[in-house]
Amino acid sequence: MAKSVEVGNQDLKVENQKLDVLRRVSIVVCWAAMLIFTFHACTHMVAAGDTWVAMACGRHFVNHGVDTVEPFSANSHKAGPTEEEIKTWPNWAQWITNKVGIETVKYWHPTGWINQNWLTHMMFYLLIPKSSYADGVSFTSNALVYWKFAIYILTVICVYYTGRLLGVHPWLSAVFSCFAMFAGRSFLDIRPAGFSNMLVAVFLLILALTTYRNVLYIWLVVPLTVFWCNVHGGYIYAFIMLVPFIGLHLLTNFNKKWTAILYNVTAWPFLYFVLSKAGLTFPSFLFSILVIVLDIMLVFYKKNLVSIGWKGVYHTIGATFVAFAAVVLFNPFHLTNLTHTFAISVSKNAARWRNIHEWHPAFDWTNPVGTAVPFLVIYIMGWAALLAWAIVLIKTSKSVD
Repeated sequence: MAKSVEVGNQDLKVENQKLDVLRRVSIVVCWAAMLIFTFHACTHMVAAGDTWVAMACGRHFVNHGVDTVEPFSANSHKAGPTEEEIKTWPNWAQWITNKVGIETVKYWHPTGWINQNWLTHMMFYLLIPKSSYADGVSFTSNALVYWKFAIYILTVICVYYTGRLLGVHPWLSAVFSCFAMFAGRSFLDIRPAGFSNMLVAVFLLILALTTYRNVLYIWLVVPLTVFWCNVHGGYIYAFIMLVPFIGLHLLTNFNKKWTAILYNVTAWPFLYFVLSKAGLTFPSFLFSILVIVLDIMLVFYKKNLVSIGWKGVYHTIGATFVAFAAVVLFNPFHLTNLTHTFAISVSKNAARWRNIHEWHPAFDWTNPVGTAVPFLVIYIMGWAALLAWAIVLIKTSKSVD
């Protein structure tokens, strides 16, 4: 009897060893696949001049400091604001200027050449040896290429672990991380936007850590946004996404009645606003479905949702305000770094910026920059995954009941 038990234990041990070897091999295969897709994504070259512009701007900043005087155009915006320019401002803005003085306004809200990518430009310039500029033809360093590979390797790592924190199986998380790199391949280049591509993944990983590990992780958004606001103007994405993150977790802390009231009072007017601006397009139709699905989840299946609780909401609100203040304080353009983002996106002059190929809508099939088909495929898969999640949540909720 004892001998048979010993043999059984030995067989179990051998079986566990085989499973452990299989698990390690599968992990190696997953990481190898993600690296292969990342390397493939980094081999594409976008036909844009941003890389050369970045190095020219970086040379100016390194030699003259970060300022608002553009040295490349005779008819560029002049540094200011000047007294003549202030006279065209609203009355309240003129009143503030009179109270604090024009020099204070120039410091906190400068005008002129606002280069939101200044830190990336300096990095690009410093990464290239000075001898590379002498011949005017070729580079003697592949440092910028290494930079591109490095940031997208970090990106795929963040995407993978975000999936794992959400409870996705390692194989599936690896597969969809590969899909993400494949979908974005035609939009990846050696340009400041690369930092935003990476930092979006880092930001979402922080939100996942906050939700599934510890609410104190949310404070990582402060150093993240400080770095982000100096390397690329896409940092505004973090504040845009923190609003629904706070809102949804806030709603999960109320009872069912107040959750339904507060959500519907805010969500449907917002949906009406979006539809009135965007029109009845396919993406806006899917956004409408998202609003309905969230309504059902929050009202009928709220107990199945993971919540950061009141403590998490308080910390997230606090971290958001601190990050906002830090973005203003620790940026050479201060308040203008914020207002410039809105000037190029929603102001009367924003149409000029939207003429840039890289700023065209994702599904603009005539755009010569980028390949929208892989993005469309992943976009549809993302919505299908959301629908599958809702169905599984409903089914599992009923089985538990």
